[in-house]
This record gives sequence, C-alpha cells and structure tokens, in this order.
Amino acid sequence: MSHDAKSAPSDSREHLLRILFHLSKTPAKPSGNTRERILSTAIVLFAGRGYAGTSMRHVATRVGIKAASLYAHFPDGKEQLLREGLDEIFDAFLRFVTQPLATDADTTEQLRIVLGRHVHWQLQFADKAAAWDTALEQFSLDDELPNDYAVELRSRQELYHSYVMALVGELSDMPGARERALAILALCDRAKLWHVSGGGSRATADEVAAFIWSMAMCLVKPEEAVTAERS
Repeated sequence: MSHDAKSAPSDSREHLLRILFHLSKTPAKPSGNTRERILSTAIVLFAGRGYAGTSMRHVATRVGIKAASLYAHFPDGKEQLLREGLDEIFDAFLRFVTQPLATDADTTEQLRIVLGRHVHWQLQFADKAAAWDTALEQFSLDDELPNDYAVELRSRQELYHSYVMALVGELSDMPGARERALAILALCDRAKLWHVSGGGSRATADEVAAFIWSMAMCLVKPEEAVTAERS
C-alpha cells in the first residue's frame, strides 16, 4: 500500500485528536440492552411518524414494554429520548469511522479510511443512518429541543466535518475545501444509491467505497484524477 511522502500535518491531526478526546468522555454503551433498543426504536419512530406524531406509548408498544417502564428509563419523556438517541447514534458513528485510524497515518490514508468507513456505516447501519438524516432534515432542532442542545449537536457534527475539511484542504491546493469536503460527505451519505440494496449495481460496501473514493479524488485532486483516467 502506497503512502504520501509527508505525514498528516498538525491541523487534521488536531481535529482527529478532538474527536478522540470527545469519545473518551462518552464511553460506548452496551448494545442490545433495553435502553439501547428503546433509543434506537424511538429515533426510527420519530423519523417515520414525526416527533409530534410519536407518543411514549408508541415507543413502548414497539419495544414491547409498558409505558410506565419506559418512563422509568427516561423520566423526561420524548425530549430525553430524542436527545439521547441522537447523541448515541452520532457518537457510535464517530467511533465507527475513527476506530481504524492512527494519528500518524498520512493524510491520504486517513481520508481514504474515514470515507470508506462512512460508506460502510451508511450500508451496515442503514436504519440508524436513515433515522439520523431524516431527523435532522425533518426536525427544527431549535423548535423541538432547547437551544443549548441544538448548538451542542451541531458542534458535535462540526467535529467530524472539520476533520474531513482539514484533510481535503491539506491534500489540495485548490480553493473551496469546505464546499468540496461537504460534497464528498454528501456522496458518502448517499452510499445506498450505488449499492444493490438501493437499486445500484455494486454488490458490496467495498465496491461502493472504492467508487466514492474515486469521485472524492476528482474533487480533491482533479488533475491527477483526469490523468489516471486517461492512462
């Protein structure tokens, strides 16, 4: 496997360390227990029925427990379910995409790994990914949640977005690193479009990741991408 001659500059490494520090303060919760099932179910229902159209009884029925038991886990009701559900999905995503990374890996390798893991998350955890995307598109967080939490959630997103933007900026001399990084992230978010499960032609997540990586390189290093295509 080839690597860039230079190691990743401090800017992207600093953003990665911020993500790792954030995750160190929020240890992973056990998967498959009642609390995790409640949160996963609630987020999916909120995305499908809408926040206002989902009651605590709806969540309890889908999980298979009594509403009173649901309040025992989440005494603050729907707001707590929405907050903690979104928190856990995004922190699980951050762990998933950064797990294989080494802070001394070169810039290209970091970007390749992160984008590949992003694609795998979208396909392997499709329900959670879709629920997260739908929730953010459907809900006005400033209306549904206290403003301080809306700010906190956006800053958590910015941890990841800023890291990818830093990587793109370090790899390309072209202006507009933020816009190009957001375009690449949008490709990853829509990974299912190129997978057989979404009507695409690629049978595996690795094939989709390789395709999206090639498109990302067209945005990061267009001259090199064109040269490689011609050769």
